[in-house]
Amino acid sequence: MRKAGVAHSKSSKDMESHVFLKAKTRDEYLSLVARLIIHFRDIHNKKSQASVSAQLQLQQVALQQQQQQQQFQQQQQAALQQQQQQQQQQQFQAQQSAMQQQFQAV
Repeated sequence: MRKAGVAHSKSSKDMESHVFLKAKTRDEYLSLVARLIIHFRDIHNKKSQASVSAQLQLQQVALQQQQQQQQFQQQQQAALQQQQQQQQQQQFQAQQSAMQQQFQAV
């Protein structure tokens, strides 16, 4: 019951006493105890599966964020490279223009 993490107001002795009072025969008592155990086991399994599912979702979100960040960085690098190429072209054109002016002056 502790593994299942279910909030319950009764202690295990109280639950067992309740099942004992409810059962009319030994077989019915054993059946009720078994059903109670299975019930808590199923609750525990569902919580475990939900926990694993939540962890997978968090991992997927983290992976998506990482991919988006990489794409953003690639876009920034491409924009920076383009800007550098434009600056180089402008410098080259300025040098050519200066050389032409010097050549024409001579």
